[in-house]
Amino acid sequence: MPHRFCLLLSITILVSIFFFAHRANAQDTRGVDEPSGLYGEGFAGVRTISVDNIGLKPAAAGDLPSRMHVDARAVSPGFAGVFGGGGGYAIGPLVLGVDLGLGIGGGARGPLRPAGDIDVKPSGFVAFIWADAYVGLKLEGRRARYRLDAVLGEELAGLGMERPGYPDTRVTAVNGTRWTFGPRARVDFLRTEIGSLGVALGSDVRSPMNATLMFVVTSM
Repeated sequence: MPHRFCLLLSITILVSIFFFAHRANAQDTRGVDEPSGLYGEGFAGVRTISVDNIGLKPAAAGDLPSRMHVDARAVSPGFAGVFGGGGGYAIGPLVLGVDLGLGIGGGARGPLRPAGDIDVKPSGFVAFIWADAYVGLKLEGRRARYRLDAVLGEELAGLGMERPGYPDTRVTAVNGTRWTFGPRARVDFLRTEIGSLGVALGSDVRSPMNATLMFVVTSM
Protein backbone atom coordinates (compact mmCIF):
# COMPACT_ATOMS: atom_id res chain seq x y z
CA MET A 1 0.00 0.00 0.00
CA PRO A 2 2.74 2.62 0.79
CA HIS A 3 4.36 1.93 -2.59
CA ARG A 4 1.07 2.36 -4.41
CA PHE A 5 0.46 5.64 -2.62
CA CYS A 6 3.98 6.90 -3.47
CA LEU A 7 3.50 5.88 -7.10
CA LEU A 8 0.17 7.70 -7.36
CA LEU A 9 1.61 10.78 -5.64
CA SER A 10 4.68 10.83 -7.94
CA ILE A 11 2.60 10.60 -11.11
CA THR A 12 0.15 13.24 -9.86
CA ILE A 13 2.94 15.70 -9.05
CA LEU A 14 4.70 15.21 -12.39
CA VAL A 15 1.54 15.53 -14.48
CA SER A 16 0.40 18.55 -12.46
CA ILE A 17 3.72 20.35 -12.98
CA PHE A 18 3.50 19.79 -16.72
CA PHE A 19 -0.10 20.84 -17.27
CA PHE A 20 -0.20 23.74 -14.83
CA ALA A 21 2.96 25.11 -16.44
CA HIS A 22 1.34 24.69 -19.85
CA ARG A 23 -1.75 26.62 -18.76
CA ALA A 24 0.38 29.41 -17.29
CA ASN A 25 2.23 29.77 -20.58
CA ALA A 26 -0.68 29.10 -22.96
CA GLN A 27 -1.07 32.75 -23.99
CA ASP A 28 2.57 32.99 -25.05
CA THR A 29 2.77 29.97 -27.36
CA ARG A 30 1.32 31.54 -30.51
CA GLY A 31 3.84 32.13 -33.23
CA VAL A 32 6.65 30.22 -31.45
CA ASP A 33 8.53 27.79 -33.69
CA GLU A 34 9.07 24.16 -32.64
CA PRO A 35 12.84 23.45 -33.00
CA SER A 36 13.59 20.16 -34.79
CA GLY A 37 16.73 18.12 -35.45
CA LEU A 38 19.49 16.46 -33.47
CA TYR A 39 20.36 17.71 -29.98
CA GLY A 40 22.79 16.85 -27.18
CA GLU A 41 22.37 17.18 -23.41
CA GLY A 42 24.31 17.07 -20.16
CA PHE A 43 22.84 16.85 -16.66
CA ALA A 44 23.76 16.85 -12.97
CA GLY A 45 21.62 16.58 -9.86
CA VAL A 46 20.59 14.54 -6.85
CA ARG A 47 18.58 11.37 -6.42
CA THR A 48 17.15 9.02 -3.83
CA ILE A 49 18.21 5.41 -4.39
CA SER A 50 16.26 2.40 -3.16
CA VAL A 51 17.37 -1.15 -4.02
CA ASP A 52 14.19 -2.87 -2.83
CA ASN A 53 13.62 -4.75 -6.10
CA ILE A 54 17.22 -5.65 -7.00
CA GLY A 55 18.71 -9.11 -6.42
CA LEU A 56 21.91 -8.17 -4.60
CA LYS A 57 24.82 -10.61 -4.47
CA PRO A 58 28.59 -10.59 -5.11
CA ALA A 59 30.07 -11.46 -8.46
CA ALA A 60 31.05 -15.14 -8.66
CA ALA A 61 34.64 -15.93 -7.70
CA GLY A 62 35.87 -18.12 -10.53
CA ASP A 63 33.45 -21.01 -11.05
CA LEU A 64 32.17 -20.94 -7.46
CA PRO A 65 29.08 -18.80 -6.83
CA SER A 66 29.10 -16.81 -3.62
CA ARG A 67 26.68 -17.86 -0.86
CA MET A 68 26.42 -14.31 0.49
CA HIS A 69 23.05 -12.70 -0.24
CA VAL A 70 21.65 -9.33 0.86
CA ASP A 71 17.91 -8.87 1.27
CA ALA A 72 17.42 -5.62 -0.66
CA ARG A 73 14.07 -4.99 1.05
CA ALA A 74 15.90 -4.53 4.36
CA VAL A 75 18.31 -1.88 2.99
CA SER A 76 17.37 1.72 3.76
CA PRO A 77 17.09 4.22 0.88
CA GLY A 78 20.17 6.32 0.21
CA PHE A 79 21.01 9.58 -1.54
CA ALA A 80 23.38 10.16 -4.41
CA GLY A 81 24.76 12.79 -6.72
CA VAL A 82 24.19 11.99 -10.39
CA PHE A 83 25.63 13.22 -13.67
CA GLY A 84 25.67 12.13 -17.29
CA GLY A 85 24.62 13.03 -20.78
CA GLY A 86 22.75 11.96 -23.86
CA GLY A 87 20.93 13.26 -26.87
CA GLY A 88 18.26 12.58 -29.40
CA TYR A 89 16.13 13.91 -32.20
CA ALA A 90 13.23 16.36 -32.09
CA ILE A 91 10.45 16.27 -34.68
CA GLY A 92 8.18 19.20 -33.98
CA PRO A 93 6.64 18.59 -30.53
CA LEU A 94 7.90 14.96 -30.40
CA VAL A 95 11.31 14.08 -28.88
CA LEU A 96 13.14 10.74 -28.99
CA GLY A 97 16.39 10.25 -27.09
CA VAL A 98 18.77 8.26 -24.91
CA ASP A 99 20.64 8.98 -21.64
CA LEU A 100 23.67 7.48 -19.91
CA GLY A 101 24.35 8.37 -16.28
CA LEU A 102 26.38 7.63 -13.14
CA GLY A 103 25.54 8.12 -9.47
CA ILE A 104 27.60 7.90 -6.27
CA GLY A 105 26.31 8.36 -2.74
CA GLY A 106 25.63 6.92 0.69
CA GLY A 107 23.03 6.12 3.31
CA ALA A 108 22.09 2.65 2.01
CA ARG A 109 22.46 0.61 5.21
CA GLY A 110 21.08 -2.74 6.31
CA PRO A 111 21.28 -5.51 8.92
CA LEU A 112 24.04 -8.08 9.36
CA ARG A 113 24.14 -10.97 6.90
CA PRO A 114 26.19 -14.19 7.07
CA ALA A 115 29.10 -14.45 4.64
CA GLY A 116 30.85 -17.76 5.27
CA ASP A 117 32.08 -17.76 8.86
CA ILE A 118 31.71 -13.99 9.39
CA ASP A 119 28.84 -11.48 9.44
CA VAL A 120 28.79 -8.43 7.19
CA LYS A 121 26.39 -5.59 6.41
CA PRO A 122 26.00 -2.75 3.86
CA SER A 123 28.42 0.06 4.67
CA GLY A 124 26.21 2.83 3.29
CA PHE A 125 28.19 3.43 0.10
CA VAL A 126 26.17 3.02 -3.09
CA ALA A 127 27.08 3.48 -6.76
CA PHE A 128 25.06 2.90 -9.89
CA ILE A 129 25.05 3.42 -13.64
CA TRP A 130 22.09 3.47 -15.97
CA ALA A 131 21.12 3.73 -19.61
CA ASP A 132 17.64 4.66 -20.78
CA ALA A 133 15.59 5.62 -23.80
CA TYR A 134 12.66 8.01 -23.79
CA VAL A 135 9.88 9.45 -25.89
CA GLY A 136 8.31 12.76 -24.97
CA LEU A 137 6.22 15.75 -25.93
CA LYS A 138 7.36 19.36 -25.64
CA LEU A 139 5.45 22.62 -25.66
CA GLU A 140 7.23 25.78 -26.75
CA GLY A 141 6.45 29.07 -25.05
CA ARG A 142 8.03 32.49 -25.33
CA ARG A 143 9.39 32.33 -21.78
CA ALA A 144 10.03 28.58 -21.35
CA ARG A 145 9.81 25.11 -22.88
CA TYR A 146 7.80 22.36 -21.12
CA ARG A 147 8.34 18.66 -21.62
CA LEU A 148 6.90 15.38 -20.38
CA ASP A 149 8.82 12.14 -21.13
CA ALA A 150 8.14 8.44 -20.68
CA VAL A 151 11.48 6.82 -19.77
CA LEU A 152 12.45 3.14 -20.03
CA GLY A 153 15.90 2.02 -18.87
CA GLU A 154 18.18 -0.47 -17.17
CA GLU A 155 20.23 0.16 -14.04
CA LEU A 156 23.19 -1.56 -12.37
CA ALA A 157 23.52 -0.77 -8.65
CA GLY A 158 26.24 -1.80 -6.21
CA LEU A 159 26.52 -1.58 -2.42
CA GLY A 160 29.71 -1.50 -0.39
CA MET A 161 29.90 -4.12 2.41
CA GLU A 162 31.79 -4.08 5.72
CA ARG A 163 32.52 -6.28 8.72
CA PRO A 164 31.66 -4.23 11.81
CA GLY A 165 34.57 -3.91 14.22
CA TYR A 166 37.11 -5.15 11.66
CA PRO A 167 37.97 -2.18 9.40
CA ASP A 168 40.93 -4.07 7.85
CA THR A 169 38.72 -6.90 6.58
CA ARG A 170 38.06 -6.51 2.87
CA VAL A 171 34.51 -7.56 1.94
CA THR A 172 33.30 -8.03 -1.62
CA ALA A 173 30.63 -5.55 -2.74
CA VAL A 174 27.21 -6.78 -3.82
CA ASN A 175 25.46 -5.67 -6.99
CA GLY A 176 22.45 -6.34 -9.17
CA THR A 177 20.47 -5.01 -12.13
CA ARG A 178 16.87 -3.98 -12.73
CA TRP A 179 14.83 -2.31 -15.43
CA THR A 180 13.10 0.98 -14.73
CA PHE A 181 10.13 2.85 -16.15
CA GLY A 182 8.56 6.15 -15.23
CA PRO A 183 7.55 9.71 -16.10
CA ARG A 184 9.84 12.75 -16.17
CA ALA A 185 8.65 16.38 -16.23
CA ARG A 186 10.94 19.19 -17.31
CA VAL A 187 10.98 22.97 -17.75
CA ASP A 188 13.69 24.74 -19.78
CA PHE A 189 13.56 28.24 -18.28
CA LEU A 190 16.75 29.86 -19.61
CA ARG A 191 17.16 29.78 -23.39
CA THR A 192 19.82 31.30 -25.62
CA GLU A 193 20.82 31.03 -29.26
CA ILE A 194 23.19 28.15 -28.49
CA GLY A 195 21.11 26.13 -26.03
CA SER A 196 18.92 25.97 -22.94
CA LEU A 197 19.12 25.37 -19.18
CA GLY A 198 16.30 23.54 -17.45
CA VAL A 199 15.27 21.52 -14.42
CA ALA A 200 13.77 18.01 -14.53
CA LEU A 201 12.01 15.79 -11.99
CA GLY A 202 11.62 12.06 -12.65
CA SER A 203 10.35 8.96 -10.88
CA ASP A 204 10.41 5.17 -11.28
CA VAL A 205 7.00 3.49 -11.12
CA ARG A 206 8.60 0.12 -10.22
CA SER A 207 10.26 1.65 -7.16
CA PRO A 208 8.49 4.93 -6.26
CA MET A 209 11.06 5.76 -3.56
CA ASN A 210 13.48 6.53 -6.40
CA ALA A 211 13.18 10.15 -7.52
CA THR A 212 15.65 12.30 -9.45
CA LEU A 213 15.97 16.10 -9.51
CA MET A 214 18.52 17.48 -11.95
CA PHE A 215 19.61 20.51 -13.96
CA VAL A 216 19.88 19.89 -17.69
CA VAL A 217 21.87 21.78 -20.34
CA THR A 218 20.73 21.09 -23.89
CA SER A 219 21.74 22.30 -27.33
CA MET A 220 18.07 22.54 -28.37
